Amino acid sequence: MSHSNILSPEETLDITGALGDPTRYSIYRFIVEAAGEPVTVAEVASQFSLHPNVARMHLQKLVEARLLLADTRRSKAGGRPARIYKVSPQVANLQFPPRDYQMLAEIALRVVEEFAGDDPEALDRVGTELGREEARRALKRDGLDPRHHDLDVLLESLSATAAGLGLHPRVERNDDGTVDFEIRNCIFRELSTQHPELVCSLHTAMLTGFVQEYVSASGLEGTPAISSGEAVCLFKVRLQPQTSADDVETSADAAVGPPPTRAD
Repeated sequence: MSHSNILSPEETLDITGALGDPTRYSIYRFIVEAAGEPVTVAEVASQFSLHPNVARMHLQKLVEARLLLADTRRSKAGGRPARIYKVSPQVANLQFPPRDYQMLAEIALRVVEEFAGDDPEALDRVGTELGREEARRALKRDGLDPRHHDLDVLLESLSATAAGLGLHPRVERNDDGTVDFEIRNCIFRELSTQHPELVCSLHTAMLTGFVQEYVSASGLEGTPAISSGEAVCLFKVRLQPQTSADDVETSADAAVGPPPTRAD
């Protein structure tokens, strides 16, 4: 693929041909969602109820289109090494006619980097508000109000919205009052490897605002890791007790107290 990630006509045909088959597209999504964990032919065949030879054929098509990487892994029990597959680090942009928004993003980041020194907190403010705006749109779409709806319903919407943004999330509520928020696909991966501190700080601020609009939480605990070569970014959300509008009204009434009685 070209350095700019904009596909040539030949590369476009290869990729659209590879992903044009519904089963093959589903296999590709399955491997993407494995978050960097290698997948075997047997696992693909079992997941999609395919004969191993058919599964192998689909996987080879994806390798030829450079969407997957193939390797071998030796079994502890010995024997023939297993063929394993994982997502290629190469990213392709399908745009007609071609547009190079990555170049625009790199220019914008350089400008931001120049001025970030004057106001170090500006990045956090902007990122947090962008995340909050995204969450507010999603909450409105789903007809949800964090003050009144159940936490599990809110987390389901949060997970679905994050999935729609391409983050391939895992959102899991724990018994200790925390929520694991795992990001298995960094949508800014290429930029974050070039400008890790800047991009990861901005993205973390966006995720923080996004989560805080859904649930009462102090912030995200954890460090972005995909930009440094890890498979996932794992954050922990420490929940705070929810305060509903009814609770606020009850507390206000209790503070005011009953109306005074008039002495005869």
